[in-house]
Amino acid sequence: MSRYRLTPRAAQELVEILDYVSERNPVAATALLERIESTFILVSEMPQIGRRSVRAGLREFPVKRAPYLVIYEPFDGYVAILSVFHTSRDPLKK
Repeated sequence: MSRYRLTPRAAQELVEILDYVSERNPVAATALLERIESTFILVSEMPQIGRRSVRAGLREFPVKRAPYLVIYEPFDGYVAILSVFHTSRDPLKK
């Protein structure tokens, strides 16, 4: 069973990403949302799949065919999605 929870920060980032893409191409925004949600499910089902982040205890996994990383923290029974991070941003702000 996949279980994940978005932090307020991750939820806000997701809204901003989808708003930005949707303004330019609504079809692409829908496809991107599906890929991002698939990544949430994947990391919640296999939390160790992502590489270790520079921050202790955190992991990161790329969104397929998109310039985003999902930053997450595995817990017992669920995964906290901390950020949906555009790869062009400063990596120290992950």
